[in-house]
Amino acid sequence: MITTPRLQGRMQAVSTWLTGGSRPVAAPLAGAIGTLQGVRSALIAGTVLLLVPVIVLVLSPVRSLRALPVVPSDPGSRASGVTDSVSAADASTPGAKEGDRP
Repeated sequence: MITTPRLQGRMQAVSTWLTGGSRPVAAPLAGAIGTLQGVRSALIAGTVLLLVPVIVLVLSPVRSLRALPVVPSDPGSRASGVTDSVSAADASTPGAKEGDRP
């Protein structure tokens, strides 16, 4: 909600990359910890690592937000008052969306 509309796709891609990209590293690391120290130690390490994002969020300024901030209009977006004119024929076409070509 606080990311400009133009960058929301990039923000989601980075989030997906961080969560999905850590799996190939986390699985062997958990296996190594489990082999060397025991399964209990591997589960404790995993639990501690799962708490890190919670701690970061608690310490971040997002916690003090009481209302969603107003996102300034993005000069590169079409939301700055520029609209397309839609003809009556295009508007009556079922399933037609903005940006569809005839």
